Parts: sequence; C-alpha cells; structure tokens
Amino acid sequence: MVEQKRESSTININTTIIEYIVFSSLLLLIYFSSFYNYLLFHTIAELSAIIISVGIFVVGWNSKQYLKTSFFLIIGVSFLFIGILDLIHTMAYAGMNIFIGFTSNLPTSLWIVARYWQAISFLLALILFKKKINLHYLVVLNSVFLTILLVIIFTGMFPVCYIEEIQRLTPFKIISEYIIDSIFFISLVWMYMRRNEFNRRVFSFIIISIISMIISELAFTFYTSVYGYFNLIGHIFKIIAFYHMYKALIKTGIKEPYDLLFRKLKLSEEELKIKAERLDDMARFPLEDPNPVLRVNRFHVMSANESSQDILNIEEGDLIPKILQHYIDDCFDYSKNLEAEINIGDDVYTFFFIVNENRGYISIYGLNITERIKAKQRLERFVSTVSHELRNPISVLVTSTEFLNSHSSELTEDIIQKLKEGMTKNIYLLKNLVDDILMLSRVDEKKITLEWEDVKPYDIIQEILLLMEPIGKQKNITFKVNIDPNLSLWSDSKRLDQIFRIFIDNAVKYSARDSTVIIEALDFYRGYLNKQNIDGVLFTFEDNGIGIAKEDIPHLFKRFFRSDKVSDIPGTGLGLSIAKELIELHGGSVEVQSQLMKGTKFSVFLPRIKRYK
Repeated sequence: MVEQKRESSTININTTIIEYIVFSSLLLLIYFSSFYNYLLFHTIAELSAIIISVGIFVVGWNSKQYLKTSFFLIIGVSFLFIGILDLIHTMAYAGMNIFIGFTSNLPTSLWIVARYWQAISFLLALILFKKKINLHYLVVLNSVFLTILLVIIFTGMFPVCYIEEIQRLTPFKIISEYIIDSIFFISLVWMYMRRNEFNRRVFSFIIISIISMIISELAFTFYTSVYGYFNLIGHIFKIIAFYHMYKALIKTGIKEPYDLLFRKLKLSEEELKIKAERLDDMARFPLEDPNPVLRVNRFHVMSANESSQDILNIEEGDLIPKILQHYIDDCFDYSKNLEAEINIGDDVYTFFFIVNENRGYISIYGLNITERIKAKQRLERFVSTVSHELRNPISVLVTSTEFLNSHSSELTEDIIQKLKEGMTKNIYLLKNLVDDILMLSRVDEKKITLEWEDVKPYDIIQEILLLMEPIGKQKNITFKVNIDPNLSLWSDSKRLDQIFRIFIDNAVKYSARDSTVIIEALDFYRGYLNKQNIDGVLFTFEDNGIGIAKEDIPHLFKRFFRSDKVSDIPGTGLGLSIAKELIELHGGSVEVQSQLMKGTKFSVFLPRIKRYK
C-alpha cells in the first residue's frame, strides 16, 4: 500500500510538471505572436481566457452536486458572464472594426466592468461561502445585470475610461483598477483566514489566481497605448489567473469526486485483498511462530517451522529426534495427548503433543518456559530469604517475651530494661524489613508511579540531616554539605528522600566516631555514569568509615546481601537494592568505590528529566 501511494504521488508530480510545461509553452507562443501583430496577440490571449472562462462555468455547473460550499458555484456562474463581457471586449478592440463608430474607450470600459464583476463575484463567493444558493436565480440575476451594464456602456452613460485623442487613461479607469486590486487583496486575506476549509492544492491555485489578477490590474494602470507593453503583461497574467482558477475548480468539482468514486470501487477489492492476506498470515502462523511447531508421523518429521529446526537440529523428512521419540511412541500407542517439560541446552521447553488419529500424525507445539522457571526459582529464593530474615527478629521477640513472663520476679530493673530495648530494636527491624519487602514487591510489579515535581535536593538533604542529628551526635559525626541551595531537579520528592536517606543512613551507620560525612552535588555532570551524555546532576555520599571488602562490592546491591563483617550492625540488607531500583526509575545510575577500613563513596547520577506533568 505504501509503495502504491508513492507511485501514485510520483505520477501526479510528473503529470503536473508536464501540464505546466505545456501551459508555459502555449503562453510563450501567445507572447511571440505579439511580435508579428499585436492585434493577433490580443485576440488569441482574450480567446484563451474566454475559453477557460466557459470551461470554469461548465465544470462548476456540472459539478454542483459534488461541491460542498457555494463558493465555487458563484465563481463558476460569474465566469460565464465575465467570458461574455471579455468576448464583446475582444470584438470591440481597436483594429477589429466590428463595432463601427466607437473609440478605444468601448473595449476599455468593457474590460473595467468585467474586472469589477470578477473581483466582486470573488468577494461575494467568500461572504456567501456556506449559504445555500439557488443557481437558477443566480443565473437570472447575472443576466439582468449584464443586460443593464451593456446598455449603459453602449449608450455612453458609463464613465469614460480612455481618451483616444491623447491616448490616456482617465482617472476613473486608473482609480477603478486600484479599487479592483483592493477588492482582490481583501479576498486574498479572507482566503488565507479560511485556508483550513480548502484542499491545500486548491488553496494554492486560488491564491496564485488572485495574485496574478492583482498584477494584471496593476499593469493596466500604466499603459498609455492599447497596443503597449503593460497592456501585453496585463493580458498574460490574466490568462495565468484564469488558468489557475480553472485548475482549482477541476480539482474540487471533478477530480476529488471521481477519486472518491474510484476509491469506493476499489474498497471492496482492497478489503478482499486484506482478508486474503489475513488468511495467508493465519496459514503461515506456525511457520513464523518463534516457538517450535512441528508435525510428525510415527517415524519421520513431516513439517517443521524454522524455530523447531534450529532448536531440535532437524529438517523436514528427518527421523524423529531422540529427545521426543519416547513421548511420540506413548501418544501413538495409547492414543492420548501429552504435555512434557524437556530441557534442551540451557533452556526449558513445555511441549504439547496433540494426536490426530484419523490422519496418522501428531502436532507438537513447544513453549520456552526458561524465564518462567527462573522467575519461579527467584520467587522461591526470595520467600526462603524473607522467611529467614523474619525468623531472627521474631525469635528474639518470642524468646524475650517468654523470658520476661517466666522470670519477671527474678529480674532486676536493669535487665528488664535491656530486654525491652532489645525487643523494641527488633520490632523496628521487623517493621523496616516488612516495609522494604513491600517496597520491592511494588517495584517488581511495576506499581510505583513517580509523582514528578520541581524539587530542591538541598532542602531534602537538610531535612534528613535534621532528623538524623541525634544519631550523628552520639558518634560525633560532622556533615559537610556542598550543594547549591538553588539547584533543582524534576523528580519525585518522596522517592528522592528515600534514596538520599538510605545513603546518608549507611554513611552514619558504618562511620567511625569523630569522623566526617561529605555530601556533594555536581551539576551538568558529563562523566562515565552519564552514559547517554544528557543533562543531569551527580550526587556523592562519602564517609571514612569501615569500608567494604573488594569481594563484597559486586554483591552490594543484591537483595538481602549483608557482609559478614557488619553482622553486628542492624540492617535488613534491602536498603541499597531499594535505592538502586528507585534511581533507575528516575533514569539514573549508581556506583560505589570503597577501600576496607578507609571509607566508602557512593556516586548517584540523576538526569534532569523533561518536565511532563
């Protein structure tokens, strides 16, 4: 379909080029006739315009049922009467000697009346654009006006337009040309305002027609002799104007309606083609299925799609693959359908064996379930790990509660207080663990929707530090924040708070006493963490605490991972994995650099996301 449209477009362009070459050649021939005899040039030029005028009327009249507005109806009818006036103007031209006793004022007056008629008709067509017009009344009204005007002109009551004795245009004629141009200019502006109501090409044709008429009328304000150069230019541009109006009406009144009829005739054929293509696609479906699909008899492969050939290393006509032979034998022997899970290389497939006893073959459909198996295994590991992590604080709570109930009378206040502190600590650990697990499950299920807004990272970090001040004071930790207070990001403030809180909490938790935590932001960062080289900010969280062992760094962002070296420090092992997931939701990335017993530096790149609300 796309190729057909391109081919059609190319044909239309070529046809248009040829058409304009022919039209330009005819214009050139008309122009050259002026060198032989100007009267010959004038007669040919005017007759060309008259023929086009009649053509405009015929097309408009016979296409009236297809025209959606009154615009082209009014234009079409008006050009019949403009053509009549131009014909009388041609016969009255100096040198034709048809109307005896009249000077060059007669053809000039007829010209002015015809151009007024054309300009006013155009303006009325725009004014009555969507009004319902009775065509017969319109023709009668135009006929009456034409009769009245001809009587006025031939009886000498019409204002003088050309003075033969001094070969000069009268002020009336010159002013009239400017008035006509003004009407055309108003129509031009009005046309532009209504451009959306026209086909683009039709609109272009009409605009060219109006501009050509404006140039033509301007030329007619300069000539002194009816055989002069400006008179010639005026007639050339008049032909161009009429031709483009004809093109506009042809496209609106004939080409588009007939294209529509042609499309309707072609519609059923195209629908049949589409249905045939769908049937063909359905027939080819097994061949194009990315999963193995094959058909076998008792001993040989009857047909096999490309996927099954690659996976099972077979071709049509080969013996049954050994890996399937046992199941195929069972299907034929017991006349039953089977489902089997089979390992092929590193992948796991479920194969469905469907027996067709009447035709003596089995259809086999395979489905790669490797990812499903891996997801199941991940879920099992997750459940096992969560159970283990939950068991520890719950065991502490149960043991402490039982010990308090059984030995409350024997315990000192100091021991009871320590037991309560331990219980409180494990309750919060349990709460944090449940919150973290719920957060990760929402991430996995893609249920987290970021609420984008303009945020100031400096304000978020200051609020976190204010809340952590008591813990920081216990270890006498100094915080150095090097972030521009005016720095802003388009982010989710709640999730950004979680990200920053996790890294700051880790820095405090694993820092030694009397140490420093440095938090910095580098705007317009263009380093290795910014792989797409986009606008963004690099945040760093650096401490000089216990550091991370080299062998532990690759596992740091894995869920529930906790190094053996920090087993005595409370934590769920989920914080960094949550931070990484939230950073990636923001389109960012994270990296860690650390040396054991020297400190750790987390680097977080966050892009400056486009501001969609």
